[in-house]
Amino acid sequence: MALQGSTYPYCDITTDLRRVFDGIDNFASRNVMNEFTLVSGQTNTYEKRNTGYVGAVWQNGTELTAKTSIATVEGTAGTWWYDSTNDILYVHSTNNADPDTHTIETATDDWVSEKTQARNDAMEMVESMLDPRFPRPLPFARYSYTTGDVYDYDLKRATALMTCFILIKRHDPTNPLCELFRKEVWDEETKTGILYEHFHGSRAFSFETTKDDFKGRLENIVLDSTSTGRVYLAGQSDSEDHYQIRVKIDTAGAVETATYKASLDNGRSWDSTLNTTYEQFTHLAFGIYVRFVGTFILNDEWLIDIPGKEETINSRISTINLRFEL
Repeated sequence: MALQGSTYPYCDITTDLRRVFDGIDNFASRNVMNEFTLVSGQTNTYEKRNTGYVGAVWQNGTELTAKTSIATVEGTAGTWWYDSTNDILYVHSTNNADPDTHTIETATDDWVSEKTQARNDAMEMVESMLDPRFPRPLPFARYSYTTGDVYDYDLKRATALMTCFILIKRHDPTNPLCELFRKEVWDEETKTGILYEHFHGSRAFSFETTKDDFKGRLENIVLDSTSTGRVYLAGQSDSEDHYQIRVKIDTAGAVETATYKASLDNGRSWDSTLNTTYEQFTHLAFGIYVRFVGTFILNDEWLIDIPGKEETINSRISTINLRFEL
């Protein structure tokens, strides 16, 4: 089992990033290394001292393979090892020649890992921008199981823009692209931006049935990596009190074959009745209706947070001026 955020990130680090900025790969941070010397007692392994930490090495633009000792580097062409204790980089070029006959570049991290970390940071930023309007993690697109797109285009683009913002700012803090990308996502001054408009209601995600339907919170608790199952909610709570309902797949399979069980007390106890995963809306509890789409895996689980009638929905933090009179 895997959590939604790690199994289904809001955007990928290749196509989605290039769609918002085709030149993002030009910001991969690399240092050119030269003046290598042959290691004493070795035939093909060369060293460079006092390089500082090295996490990735490229020869003429092609990444070399990391090893764990001088011996393993010597034994395989196209490899390297960084001795962090003594601050020495060892390189065995692909043709056994002196690395100075090639262009050798290094970085503290490989570009894929750097983009992945920036994307993960961007996901956190996107979620914080949409709090408390939407749940974490953000729900899947309504019909993603047929299109292959897990999330709405707006969410993918906003995350990709913020990822590019982070990567560019890290390597070139004064680059005007940073502000351009940030403002396309959220611009308080002009009251525009993809997520600004979603937060303030001028745009709607596909998973929102209507602006008036289901003013609670839906969260994926457990979702198998192979599951394409989706849950959608409609209606408004008629409960006087607050409830946390859990829906859990008890029989795996396609929609209208899979079954689920429900808990009205956040999983402390479960209804013994197994319910069919109907594609049409059916009543769940307290005026809330549920429908299912896709194919479900055993123990896929969702949390449905339903406010009571007396609770304030989507309240925001604000400043209150207090005056005391004696």
